[in-house]
Amino acid sequence: TEETQTQTQTQTHPDWTTLLSTSIASLRLMMASLSDDDTDAATMQRLRSAMAIGAPPTSLRVAIDQLRIPRRHDLFLDGMDMDDADGDFDAEWLVFKSSLSLSLSLKKSRSNGDLANSEQVILYLHGGGYCMASKKTHRGITWKLAKHSNCKLLAIDYRLAPEHVFPLALHDAISAYSYLTNPPPNSKAKKYDPSKVVIMGDSSGGGLALALCLWIRDKGEQYGLRMPAGAGLLSPWLDLTASTRSYKTNAKWDYLPDRNKGAMLNENRKQYYVKDNSYLTHPLVSPYFATESKELELFDSMVHVFQMFSTFLPIAELALERMGMFVQKVTRSGFKDFPREYSRFAAHDEHAMSDLTPEEIDAYLFEPPTPLVSKNSSKKGSRELKDNHIDNQKDNQESKKDQGIHMNLLLQ
Repeated sequence: TEETQTQTQTQTHPDWTTLLSTSIASLRLMMASLSDDDTDAATMQRLRSAMAIGAPPTSLRVAIDQLRIPRRHDLFLDGMDMDDADGDFDAEWLVFKSSLSLSLSLKKSRSNGDLANSEQVILYLHGGGYCMASKKTHRGITWKLAKHSNCKLLAIDYRLAPEHVFPLALHDAISAYSYLTNPPPNSKAKKYDPSKVVIMGDSSGGGLALALCLWIRDKGEQYGLRMPAGAGLLSPWLDLTASTRSYKTNAKWDYLPDRNKGAMLNENRKQYYVKDNSYLTHPLVSPYFATESKELELFDSMVHVFQMFSTFLPIAELALERMGMFVQKVTRSGFKDFPREYSRFAAHDEHAMSDLTPEEIDAYLFEPPTPLVSKNSSKKGSRELKDNHIDNQKDNQESKKDQGIHMNLLLQ
């Protein structure tokens, strides 16, 4: 029943601190307001406006530079109208500097992205179910990634549903990557080597980042785009069909609703991001159906995008640190590949790391995804998918209790 379901989703995990439990309870309330039968575009706009009032605090050593990125008017994805490729969108550069005085001088210079001399760049796509949030709401994550990776980060505001459905967010993501690696001649923007660029994102932004990598792999060459050095995804939303095991097994602890509800949704349209359900298994909408191989890092007792709590949660800080290490590794000159690792990080014991067997990993996933694009696996420029963040859960055989599990997705 609805009442039982609500009670189940308000449980507090025994490994959570009071502060973490309170934070997750607040997120549950916000998500509940978005998952009501009466939720409409006006409700979403009010919540977006409320979220835009403030931004998570950053360090005084962070320099932020606002800019506008032009859309690629020569690129039309299936389903786009002629005017959908017009205009531009908001973005911001973030740089973390070791010296406070240097950071202040950078803030004064405002040189269109030249906030640092670093050749390494992160392109970050924020989460929010494709319908909420912005680059501003995610600064608590983005400035930490800039710090731990020791490189510049470009975060963008892509078009949101339900006003703008697939593939418009993907078009904006492609335009942002093009702006970095193949900018328009009149833009005066710096051109970055794709081998020095890492694409990142959380939740829906993680799914969008993976969709961007798949599109670049299959279509990028004809538009002057090459594959990035890699991608790091935090709790990526890869399956909009909600068919994987974790949607049910994690409901006990997570703040995400088991299904979307709203005045604009019905049996023929179950997600805001798509026009109708026929798009749900499209590999650029649900990249789960396009993955080929995975590498996992599991974090015990965690919830969706737990990295947002890094201000007070050590294991969240650890996850962001490992993301930063990944960026430094794959953008290093001469880097070729790294061995697969299947790892799990404990909620306690100083977050001790242990190895996972393939059999244990299978226990977290409902079933292997259908390799819809496996025919491209040997194509020049293709990349193996390496997993490092989705929500999953299994029984802890030692404690005999359910335990929320979280992982990261890395691509190289």
